[in-house]
Amino acid sequence: MLVLSIGKKSKLGIFLKMLIGTLWIVSMVIILPSCGDSPGYNYTISGGISGMVGSGMVLQNNGGDDLTITSNGSFSFNTALFNGAAYNVTVKTQPSSPSQNCVVSNNSGSINGSPVSNVAVSCTMSSHPVVVDTSSKYAYMGITYSGAGSVLGYTIASNTEAVPGALDKIADYSNGTNPAYITIYPSPASGETAGKYVYVTNFVSSGTIWCYTIDSGTGELTLQATVNAGKYPTAVTVDPTGSFAYTANMGDGTVSAYKINSTTGALTAVSGSPFTAGTSPTGVTIDPTGQFAYVANMYTCTISAYTINSTTGVLTAISGSPFTAGTYPTSVTIDPTGEFAYVSNTGSSDISAYTIASNTDSVPGALTEVSGSPFSAHSYPNPVTIDPTGSFAYVSNMGYSAISAYKITSGTGVLTEVSGSPFDTEVYPNTVTIDPSGTYAYVSNMDSDSISVYKITSGTGVLTEVSGSPFDTGTSPNTVTIDPSGKYAYVSSDGEIWVYTVNSDGTLTNIQVKLWP
Repeated sequence: MLVLSIGKKSKLGIFLKMLIGTLWIVSMVIILPSCGDSPGYNYTISGGISGMVGSGMVLQNNGGDDLTITSNGSFSFNTALFNGAAYNVTVKTQPSSPSQNCVVSNNSGSINGSPVSNVAVSCTMSSHPVVVDTSSKYAYMGITYSGAGSVLGYTIASNTEAVPGALDKIADYSNGTNPAYITIYPSPASGETAGKYVYVTNFVSSGTIWCYTIDSGTGELTLQATVNAGKYPTAVTVDPTGSFAYTANMGDGTVSAYKINSTTGALTAVSGSPFTAGTSPTGVTIDPTGQFAYVANMYTCTISAYTINSTTGVLTAISGSPFTAGTYPTSVTIDPTGEFAYVSNTGSSDISAYTIASNTDSVPGALTEVSGSPFSAHSYPNPVTIDPTGSFAYVSNMGYSAISAYKITSGTGVLTEVSGSPFDTEVYPNTVTIDPSGTYAYVSNMDSDSISVYKITSGTGVLTEVSGSPFDTGTSPNTVTIDPSGKYAYVSSDGEIWVYTVNSDGTLTNIQVKLWP
């Protein structure tokens, strides 16, 4: 693991720990300008690195001109090129400690009278957050190792077994080269008793989605179909009816839309797909009614909004879309009532808040910023997490090692920081996870290899760290997953899955460290 001495709340080296996986996990694409020398004959190739938390990455241009990368931010190759010359940026050596998979977009072309400054390198973890099905019987995780990608399947031990909550491997399912995002449908939020389908996106330049059915008795996955997506697809989002699925394609600025086969779960592209979004869209969020879809466009700093045709699944841009957000928006979170949307802006360190126009308004689904928006957060905020009651919002700040907590004003959506906010975490906290009861909040800390646990005070939203917190976990942990029963917690790290029982006071007891693959 890369070791760097950084004091709490120090800004030194904050780009070394960026967003990971589920967003659960989201990779940030930063495109930084550079200047060439002597127009007409001497042009530089440059761009930005995001999501890198390991060390040792080496880039190449045209198979040479090796450039060692030590942190996120801007880069520029040493050798300038003549006008008309070809360039092709590739990753020669992937980061290690922890191992990561980095991909390059806008990576090739020919010099055309100006420097090239928009090469974007996005890194994801070799392992991703654990996903648990609705029945709390099975768990799945995507990994990348030794140049190959797989989905690992596990059974979860029941209460009658020797170690309830422990994982037992079912199988290793081959899946392209970078199975970055796993979605189970139905999800725990659907209220159904078991998951039926698993969708896995292959996060590469010629992206695909692998569609599996879950055997309800064994947890075994059976591949039903593989469908094409766009360039670097993000997580699959299923609409509340289970009829349609959507994924944002970060590399080509589009949204792919599919009809779900109700028997097999296989996907078929809907008419007109893919649909235009902005540059570097990070994911699709659908409102609770299933009428509207929203996409945060990181590089264009906007939110694309669409109506969803309930019969065909076709997306139609809402009048006024795209709507303005802050700098480098990473995700859209909608409150349980479907009245308000919140967007975490990583670059401007704030939260944009919007009211969502209802069907009785002139433009249903349109976004209007609420009074006082954007609301201040701290350095590099993660996606917004809203408690099950829709009363409070929580945002962990990677660059400030703290959680900002807000009261959501009913009727207006205005955010007001609760007393004592921000609350301290360890270094480089991940996205906040709230247990199903809304009583406890969990956040893994990437740099200190630990999990901070807090009691959420009813009525005020104040966070109080529980006794014994932070709890030890593996190296560079991903976001904490709490199973739907609220009894167990799972955290994937570099080469391991840590399994915990969740005690009645919210504390964690480690019961297993499961090696992968």
